[in-house]
Formats: sequence, C-alpha cells, structure tokens
Amino acid sequence: MKKIVLFGLLFSISWGIFAEEVFSPDINGLFEASIICTGSGILDAKTGKVRFTIQQVLKNTSDEVLYPDGEIVFYEPTSCGFGLGASTINNKNYIVYLRKHKEGFFVHGGTQHFRLLKNGKIPFELCRKTYYYSTEEFKRLSAHFFLTFEKTGDFAFASIMPKSEYVNSFSPFESILNFYDCLKNDFPWPHEEIGMPEPEIYLEDTTIYKFTEVEPEFPGGTVEMMTYISERIPDSISNVDGTIRGNVYIQFVVEKDGSLSELNVLRGVAPQFDTAAVEIIKSMPKWTPAKQRGKAVRCKFTIPVYFK
Repeated sequence: MKKIVLFGLLFSISWGIFAEEVFSPDINGLFEASIICTGSGILDAKTGKVRFTIQQVLKNTSDEVLYPDGEIVFYEPTSCGFGLGASTINNKNYIVYLRKHKEGFFVHGGTQHFRLLKNGKIPFELCRKTYYYSTEEFKRLSAHFFLTFEKTGDFAFASIMPKSEYVNSFSPFESILNFYDCLKNDFPWPHEEIGMPEPEIYLEDTTIYKFTEVEPEFPGGTVEMMTYISERIPDSISNVDGTIRGNVYIQFVVEKDGSLSELNVLRGVAPQFDTAAVEIIKSMPKWTPAKQRGKAVRCKFTIPVYFK
C-alpha cells in the first residue's frame, strides 16, 4: 500500500524584515483574518496541525463558536516553504490570525501572523514601529481602526474619518495617529495629479524572493497538494522492503505565471526516492504565484517529503 506523509510546508522567517514595509503585515491581518485570538498550542508533526488552547478571542467573524479555554485546530504556520517547528510553537503564548480554506483553518499570511506575546502584551507592528497592548487595549484598538479606516485593495487603505475628528472624538491611539501620517507621507493622499507625469521606465523584476507578502500556493491549498503527491507515488517505490525511509527535500522556483522551474534535490534519501519526488513535482499543474506589492513575483519554495 502506498504511503507518503508530506509534512507542512516549512518557513523560517525573521519577522524584523517586515519592519521595512510601510504598513507591516499586522494591519492587513487585522482587517482580513476571520479569527484573531491569543493562546498556546501543541504541534502534531504527523498531521502538521496545531491544537491551540484559546486564552482570549479578539475577533471572530467565522461560523466557529470560540471561547476562552476552548480549542481550535489549524495548520502549522508556513510561508514560502518553511515552518516554525514544535520547539518554536509548543507551550508558548501567541497571538494568531486565522482564515478558513476548504478543509480547515490556516494562519493568515503564514508565520508573519503567528506572533509571540511579550510579558503578556500583544505585539502590533505598524509603520516601522512595534506597539504592545493588553487584551482590552487591542480590542479597543481594533474597533478604532474599523471606525477610522477602510481597506480599499491589496495593501491599500483609505481614511473614513478625518484625523482631527478622531482626535476630538476618542482617546486616540498613537499607532492610529501614526497610520494617518504613514499614509500621507508614503503615498500622496489625497492624490493630486499635477501636469503630465514623466513616463516611467519599466524594468522587469526577475528577483527570486525568499519572503513575499502573499505566498505561492498549489491549486486548492496544502491538503490538495498532499493528496496530489500521494496519488502519484510509483508502485516501484511503494514495494521497497521498508529499510529506506526519510525526507526528500525538493526546492524549486514558482515563476510569475505559476509554472515551476529550477527543481533541485537539497537532501535526498535514495536515488529511486529522489527521482520519484522530482518527477511528481515536475508534473504539478501551475500554482498561484507569489505576490509582492500586488504584483506576481518569482519565489523559492521547499517541500520536505517523508516516505515510509
């Protein structure tokens, strides 16, 4: 009988890299994630799922019934091919932003939306600065953001309340005041077109990214990919005597059109296993490409495949 276990896509990321972004991932997760909660979890390496014990529910627009001390299960947070692993996840207190896709919940934006609490305070990174809030402060901050701004597109926001009105009507948060200025300083706002703009010289971005704002994805998501691979294991592989087993690490580039290129065995197990893994990935349909600032980009991806 054919057996293959594909461990969750792993992503090793330094959150600090996103500090250079104008907005940071947190503001997007606040508006887009259907569930935001704090708590601690245990990773099941066999299934790639985290059993998360909830401390506080900060946002829930899903159909799930959530409450303190309850549980929610979601897939290990991943981004661009690497995951956090049990040593990083288990029994630590986090804030997690979740979204639902078909069979279950996933961390919105991968590891960037799985943030470690600091002395019980919730981190919120915005406009190149990290703020720390209590649970009640975070809830009030969220309500203020939904009153003052609206999301108008991918990584695009617009004010629905003038800054002066916000200051006069509420006890304002520094992060929200800075967000008003962040929008104005980094993006002409409101936009005024003066004369005829100079023509721009467009240079195609051929960079191969390791970290992107929107990750590449197999059609249908991780579970569909696991099924696709398991159904294509050759009989010659499944009939081995069982003395050879382990991970075959395949790295490749997801191109702008979703095709896969530059396949490479980073670490193999045995020639027949390595060859089978490469051929299966070569046969994959086109992926949804990664995106950076709303544009499709090339992204390097790694899949560890466990044969037994």
